[in-house]
Amino acid sequence: YFKEHRYEEFINYLKNLEKKEPYLKLEISYYIGLSRYKQLKYLEETQNWDLYFKYGNDYREELVKKLEEVVKLSSYKDKINLYALILLWRFYKDQQSPLEVDIKKSLMEACSVYSKEGVELKPIKEVADILRSYDNRLEAEKLYRIYAEKLIVLEKDLAKLSTFASDALKENNFDLAISLYDTYIEKIIKEYPKEKLLNELFSIAKSFSFRPSGNYNLEYAEKIFSQIESLYGNDVFDEESLYLRAYNLEKSLNYKEALEKYLIFLEKFPQSKYIQEITFKIAVIYAYSLSDLDKA
Repeated sequence: YFKEHRYEEFINYLKNLEKKEPYLKLEISYYIGLSRYKQLKYLEETQNWDLYFKYGNDYREELVKKLEEVVKLSSYKDKINLYALILLWRFYKDQQSPLEVDIKKSLMEACSVYSKEGVELKPIKEVADILRSYDNRLEAEKLYRIYAEKLIVLEKDLAKLSTFASDALKENNFDLAISLYDTYIEKIIKEYPKEKLLNELFSIAKSFSFRPSGNYNLEYAEKIFSQIESLYGNDVFDEESLYLRAYNLEKSLNYKEALEKYLIFLEKFPQSKYIQEITFKIAVIYAYSLSDLDKA
């Protein structure tokens, strides 16, 4: 029905089904609300304004009624409660209604309770993904953190946790990737031997570092580099990792810190292939960022 945009037929089917299978009331009400939401979106996309203005108010009224019915009749430990709330929030957000604020508050409270009592983790991530798609980063980050912390308790295989985090990074979902890596690092600091932990931390930092094409997160890369320095000191940085750290700082416009790392590099690796490049960068930073022409 959805693939062919036969929303009205699907809704009629659901209403007939409810008469035969009344115990499916919650699911049926949710799918009627979802169908009306999709139907309204489709009418907007196809610019079918005749139907939109003729039936739009009726569709919106039924959408809200059915979703509120689901919220009222379900509990916070039911995933359908979350799905109804996030859909209701999307509807009010799309409509630029002030009601979206209250619904979002209820949604976050429901997610918090569900994370303690619900059976599945997936709904928490799905709600976070939707919030993120609407640029509600703060709320999405909170839910990703809940998801990551719950996942770390349930999943004992650290290699799988690393894979989950890496997959999120490949999908350019930095909020989820960072939450997963944060909880993963908290775990491996306690369990991995020094050499293995150091290699893993360098690998994570490099995966977030600057690259000419593709996405990166310089702030998080520096966070991990700083963590390495705090745990092991500067001596563990080899030529490539120290250069990358300094380059990240430069690209993030943190010129003072970049200069400090470049100067350490000159002293530590005087025969490096990067010497001429780094000497030039130091001169530019002195001249244009610190206004020290003599040193430049």
